[in-house]
Amino acid sequence: MDRTLRSVISFVALALFAPLAPSCASAPKKDTTLTLQEFERNAPPPDDPCVGQKGASLECTSQADCCKGYSCGKDPERNPRALYCLKE
Repeated sequence: MDRTLRSVISFVALALFAPLAPSCASAPKKDTTLTLQEFERNAPPPDDPCVGQKGASLECTSQADCCKGYSCGKDPERNPRALYCLKE
């Protein structure tokens, strides 16, 4: 059998049997939409305006800069010159 005939037979076989092979495109897609309750349950908690990034206390200049339940003062573990809103 020469090379050209073999190529033609391979092409014809591929053209005939390729549509029969299962493909990912024809598989039914899973519905990934969430209900409102599922979304709210899986959503991250809202940012706390009284706490900075990574839970760090916010800097302040007076008590008016801090939220209720926080007081403006020095944090011994941080910059000794800055004032921070610390939980009471």
